[in-house]
Amino acid sequence: MPCGNINPLGITGTPVIDPATAAIYLDAAVERPNGPRHEVFALSLKDGAVLPATGNTFGAATWSDGEAVFRVGADLRRSENKSDYFAPSDWKTLDARDADLGGSNPFAGAGGGQALMLALGKDRKAYLLDRKSLGGIGGQLAAETVSELQIITSPVTYPVGNDIFVAFQAPGAHCPPPGRRYQLTVLKIAAGAPPTMTTAWCGALRGRGSAIVATVIPIRLCGCLAPKETIGCTRSAAIPASRYLPASP
Repeated sequence: MPCGNINPLGITGTPVIDPATAAIYLDAAVERPNGPRHEVFALSLKDGAVLPATGNTFGAATWSDGEAVFRVGADLRRSENKSDYFAPSDWKTLDARDADLGGSNPFAGAGGGQALMLALGKDRKAYLLDRKSLGGIGGQLAAETVSELQIITSPVTYPVGNDIFVAFQAPGAHCPPPGRRYQLTVLKIAAGAPPTMTTAWCGALRGRGSAIVATVIPIRLCGCLAPKETIGCTRSAAIPASRYLPASP
């Protein structure tokens, strides 16, 4: 069915709750000035805040809410406070390249008592944000090029101790050569002041589906005993440990 033939527009899929981060994610078809668009929204189960990401703006001379992550309350009113929005400082370049930040959903996480948020963009970057104060334009805690190609599928996260691991479908920028063989990339976000973000490991997988987390019997990955969670793609079942490789230094 071509995009735009949904009438009336609205939520078009089953929402998913992430109990670890107390957030609910949902897809909705919404009307925008350039036509209907599918957008993924995150809703905080603690305070009702909605945490969406936006895509490109067209012909904007000044920043006009594009390429951004927002926190809005239950009334959906947009705040002018810098703690309630974030956009990369090169938002205008991203507009021109169609490298929008809204290609996949941002998500909330907590590590070492820190309230964090991660946004992945079509510009191949990961933006680590302070969830309590998003920082305004250029206000990220860290930004890193983590993929060789655009990131356009939903990520998944799981905690290990005080750290947060994030998996997404795309060839990692720091995977062993040849990088594009490894279509599953996993980031490690380590708590600290400031928190750090590195590529933890890469999976030699094929496919364009979003990653999932499943509870399984512990297996050995990269020479270390993995926790009780492992990562696979939506079309995959058990994946031999030999398919995983550590990221290059």
